[in-house]
Amino acid sequence: MRVIRMDMRKYMIAAAAFLFMAASFPAPASSASGDGPVEIADLTEFNAKLEEMTSRVNSIDSRFEQRKYMDVLQRDVVSSGSFSFSRPGKIKMEYDEPVDYTIVMDGKSVTIVSSGSESRTPVQGNPMFSQIQNMMTACMTGDLSVLGSDFTVKHYEDGEQYLVVLVPENSFIKSYITKIELRFDRKTMALDSLRMTEGGSDYTEYRFSDVKYNLQ
Repeated sequence: MRVIRMDMRKYMIAAAAFLFMAASFPAPASSASGDGPVEIADLTEFNAKLEEMTSRVNSIDSRFEQRKYMDVLQRDVVSSGSFSFSRPGKIKMEYDEPVDYTIVMDGKSVTIVSSGSESRTPVQGNPMFSQIQNMMTACMTGDLSVLGSDFTVKHYEDGEQYLVVLVPENSFIKSYITKIELRFDRKTMALDSLRMTEGGSDYTEYRFSDVKYNLQ
């Protein structure tokens, strides 16, 4: 794939992780105490706040900037475009820089349009897309329990943010993503940052702007 130069399976998993609630994406804030994240013992408050926030969102529209760092290049590869989501599970990522590239997921198939050529792959019966579907459900509902045994999930308090760290246990996912870090604003429960470590020092981050909810 020309946009971020990685094979399609890794791109599709990255796209799934992208679907966590889109919001403005500043650099991760550090702990106010300077002592680093503290693991949360009782998740009652966190779960209630996250479920309340996600229950109010039926659609998301935004611009995005994707930064992918690859150690082999020693620099960031930057792409940008528009993103939209509407319940129950239609997602569209439309890249416009540096090249036109579009991916659409509707729960039944994944459609990719590149250089005027379109390809469509059914989700049913495809183990890779089944994994993605589970991740999508967790992302958009805030219910991480649907990930089952595929991830070890830990929750932390870190200054003005909640930090959720997902470490894959599933061998297929683990071969492409070694860790996902999500930072939520403690007051609004909007997702401040998403960072995927893909092995070694390679990682992908997303920054969102002009985010609008419930327009569709």
